[in-house]
Amino acid sequence: MKKITFVFIPVLFFCLFAGTGAAQKITAVDISGAITPVQAEILQKSIEQAENEKASFLLVRLDTPGGTLSSARKMVKEIINSAVPVGVWVGPSGARAASAGVFLVAASDVAAMAPKTTIGSASPVQASGKDTGETMRKKITSELSSLLRSLGKDKKRNTQWYEKSVSQSANLNAQEAVLKNVVEYLAVSEADFLEQLGSAGFLGSNGKKQFSPGGLEISRFKPSFKQSILSWLVSPQIAYLLFLAGILGFFFEFSTPGAIFPGVFGAICLILALYAFSVLPTSAAGILLILAGFVFFLLELKITSFGLLGLAASASIFLGSIMLFDPGVTGLKIPMQTIIPAVLTIVIFFLAIVYLVGKTQISGWKQEKQIIGMTGRIINWENDQGKIKLRGEIWNCRGAEPGMEFSPGDTARVENSSGLMLYVKQEEEHSGPEQK
Repeated sequence: MKKITFVFIPVLFFCLFAGTGAAQKITAVDISGAITPVQAEILQKSIEQAENEKASFLLVRLDTPGGTLSSARKMVKEIINSAVPVGVWVGPSGARAASAGVFLVAASDVAAMAPKTTIGSASPVQASGKDTGETMRKKITSELSSLLRSLGKDKKRNTQWYEKSVSQSANLNAQEAVLKNVVEYLAVSEADFLEQLGSAGFLGSNGKKQFSPGGLEISRFKPSFKQSILSWLVSPQIAYLLFLAGILGFFFEFSTPGAIFPGVFGAICLILALYAFSVLPTSAAGILLILAGFVFFLLELKITSFGLLGLAASASIFLGSIMLFDPGVTGLKIPMQTIIPAVLTIVIFFLAIVYLVGKTQISGWKQEKQIIGMTGRIINWENDQGKIKLRGEIWNCRGAEPGMEFSPGDTARVENSSGLMLYVKQEEEHSGPEQK
């Protein structure tokens, strides 16, 4: 009995202290939205944080419609050269790893997808967002296929499907991706992914890796203020709305000169939008159509087209909004839920401007008609022109005929008008109703 007790007590203490050992560190980072240089910088900084914290694992939560190939290449390079194993979880449900996102999944040491997520469509595109030419497309497709084949082979994944994602824009849902060995796990959450991964282990650059699923210490990478602002700015929807707001500000400034604030606001929005467009794969045709639409609106204020220029402007802005990004090749698009309200707002704003301008013109025309025939008193006269008091208002006036002279206090009748200038003729005292 004493021998059993002697052996049992050390074992019990070992188990207790083993269970209370130092927790293993996991670094987590969110990569969402378009793949741009900003996202590449966020990934780079998160890897540096994981290495500095001596984390056991870097968990990337991925949700992207695609983006620029140059940024995707940089992120792949960061992942495969990371001293800390990198895992990618495509989630939550409804997320996707499209276009450039496929390369990040392929480069990861281990990958998982949440239910109702998708992966695929990694066809090569130009920076403008258009399909490349046939010869260049073949070269880029061959190069990208080779890259994905190398990554897939290294991680023992389905290299044939990864090649099809480039050559045929193939897509899979989460269940299909697991069954076809495109990713390793189907996980409903990050915690589920870590629990499955911790017990099963995974192949890293230095052999098989394992960690205890329990007692993990997770620290989430927080982007800097600059990274957060730039990441928000290069969102296709935000860039699109900033572009429209910028042009709208200039339109208001040109239609009502001297307002100042709309022009300043428009300039700031336009500069921010153009920065985003320089990063995103944007269609030049879409930008030109939107600009043409606002030119048509300006012409509508100057030319009587009976609404034809207004209709052309509305159609031009709508078509330009649709063409601004090509979702077929980039995965980036502006949803109709954003386009339709934005275009309707611009049209309503334009109609309001036309109404106000028309109302002012009609009001001025009626006022001119009412003033003709009225009489008032000359206040001063010098160099063939002067001022007349009419209906309690002071107006500029000139003689209705060349060489006419007036003296202060003379009674004059309005014969004609042109804008704010009245043309008057001298009248005998009390010859008509005087307007004071």
